[in-house]
Amino acid sequence: MAAELQSLVAWEFNPSDEDQRTDHKYTPNRPVPSRCLEELGVLRWKIDVQNTESNPALEEIKQMRGYKFWETVTVAPGKLENYEAKLAQFFTEHLHPYDESRLILEGSGYWDIRGINGDWIRFHVEKGDLIVLPPGMYHRFTLDKQNYIKALLLYTEVPTRVDVMSPEGDKLEVRKDYVNKFLNKLGCPGPTLSSASSNITEESFSSRSSDLGYDSEITAKLPALSLQDDSALAIPTVG
Repeated sequence: MAAELQSLVAWEFNPSDEDQRTDHKYTPNRPVPSRCLEELGVLRWKIDVQNTESNPALEEIKQMRGYKFWETVTVAPGKLENYEAKLAQFFTEHLHPYDESRLILEGSGYWDIRGINGDWIRFHVEKGDLIVLPPGMYHRFTLDKQNYIKALLLYTEVPTRVDVMSPEGDKLEVRKDYVNKFLNKLGCPGPTLSSASSNITEESFSSRSSDLGYDSEITAKLPALSLQDDSALAIPTVG
């Protein structure tokens, strides 16, 4: 079966004091058209995850997008070292200088993304969703009430995990490129910039430490990985 893009159900995020793991919808709900997410660069496919080693649709997407490396990570209490701290890290507004590509194998959660005019946009992901966020897009992630997700992380190069926190990301060429390509237009909710505190961190999906070189390209190279199941997440702070 050929890989076909699928629409996403999204809504404006209600910044209430509710648990971040709830849907945070307004009453009445304020839906965001799927076309808005497409215009912001978000991609979604639905994949049969029963056999990811020989799935034709997944292989087609890997070839189309140049994914050559992948690994499996589980985020859940008891499955991830320093779970609470790392979940807070995921929910801090940040961007990457590369695609964020995730295939949900089990469990579920929420992504929040920034757009053009002011508010977060939230959408829910579950088993079989393959989500791609473009380089330079501000976003954050949280689990839902299940407190469990297992995902296949896809990379075009040797796995590199660099989170650039807002507003430090505004200085990067990858952010400027994203703004020029996706945000310099009208029609969909969400801001071009954000107001979170400045910080730059690296997430290494390896129990081994690695050197973090912070330069104009902001890269943190890790040892070569292929499928590395449930490896520890180390998140040293830099800068």
